[in-house]
Amino acid sequence: FSAASGASSWRVALFTQANLTAWGVRAGLGAVYGRTMDNANSDTSTNGLAGVQVQCASAHGRIYEILYLNDDLTVAAGATATIGAGRFVIPNVVPGDTVTLSARKAGWSLWTRTTRAYADGVSHGYLYGISGGATVTMYVNDKSNAAIPGATVRVAENTALSATSDSGGKAV
Repeated sequence: FSAASGASSWRVALFTQANLTAWGVRAGLGAVYGRTMDNANSDTSTNGLAGVQVQCASAHGRIYEILYLNDDLTVAAGATATIGAGRFVIPNVVPGDTVTLSARKAGWSLWTRTTRAYADGVSHGYLYGISGGATVTMYVNDKSNAAIPGATVRVAENTALSATSDSGGKAV
């Protein structure tokens, strides 16, 4: 399905009941479908990003399974990261739950995305990123501005990303 409004247009994937059944979505629950994509490439037919591990955090503390998909939208059995066009689905999300999607791939910086699930519906959660990653430098100081060495600093949305401050309080 494509829609146009003035000079802009966008594409929306519409899924069949067969897709939902193949993904194991139970009646009354929703799904979140997404793709991991290279933000530097605006061609959505070629900008899928493989090798990305997707995480999902539920606003209600629920644990949801993440399935990685083949390009034909079938489940890639045993996959632990995106393949091909970077497709994934999170089946059986409780309606009204808000999930925050994050992703990681070595050498890449990927945005997070928050989306809400709807009963018997498929929400979209596209994750864009750029290669080369990003570097964050910070200084850990006490209230008198003295360096605090050995402090561990973690990214709230991805605690696997962390750094420990050096003798001057610098954490990279």
